[in-house]
Amino acid sequence: MISVGHRAKARGQRGVISLVTLVAAAASPVVVLVTLDGVRWQDSGLLGGRWRERGTFTGKYRASNPALLSLPNYQDLMLGKPSACADNACGRPSEPTLVDALLATGLDPSRVAVVASWERIADAATSREAPPGVVDAGLHDGEPAPPWKHARFDRETMRLSLRVLDERRPRLMWISLNDADEHAHRGDKASYEESLRAYAAFLDKLSARLSAQDTLVVTTDHGRGDGEAWVDHGAKWPESATAWLFARGPKVKAAPKSHLDVRPLLGAALGLR
Repeated sequence: MISVGHRAKARGQRGVISLVTLVAAAASPVVVLVTLDGVRWQDSGLLGGRWRERGTFTGKYRASNPALLSLPNYQDLMLGKPSACADNACGRPSEPTLVDALLATGLDPSRVAVVASWERIADAATSREAPPGVVDAGLHDGEPAPPWKHARFDRETMRLSLRVLDERRPRLMWISLNDADEHAHRGDKASYEESLRAYAAFLDKLSARLSAQDTLVVTTDHGRGDGEAWVDHGAKWPESATAWLFARGPKVKAAPKSHLDVRPLLGAALGLR
């Protein structure tokens, strides 16, 4: 089976980024969204580092989709309105996402990048098949497979995303990491916390590549249950509706109240109405 990630990689190798596109990329501010799947607000303090400097807003807010599962909340993030999705197998949304809206402006597809560990991020990124090279989600052929399905290790996603940022300077980039949630579901607290430390180091590297004119938003799709239920999330654990968000950038003005406020925030940074 060829993964979404492999298809994106193979197609992307056939494309050629023009000199005009590279010049435009160098001159345009970058908007970066990083989602850390299943990282509790209680543990966000473990994500220390210089990347948190100059934050316009940081704090708790609400996961908007009542299912409190990953794909429904990622779709809410990209739609800016409640999604009809109720589980992780719902397929693509029927309405245009933020990525769709940006591509509809005529922006060169090489200026948009979604790099994700979990392959089903493709079902939140766009409402239809994305142009070649836009979405790279899931395991590439030849990469080591994690012990969970439908994903690659975050270390591969982090490495690839920094390379894409350096080479393409996308106008919009969404980086989605997944290992922490997988470790949490297995009750492996040590590996969960190790993932958070890896995220902090990655965010420092990412932040060092961004200027004061660029926008960085870091958030999570959902929280987790309390106490021994920390391994779970979903409607059965209403406390998992508490998420958190960090944002910085010249267009970040108001504190988001829920996932539904993230698309407008990113859209303003991108100059979209």
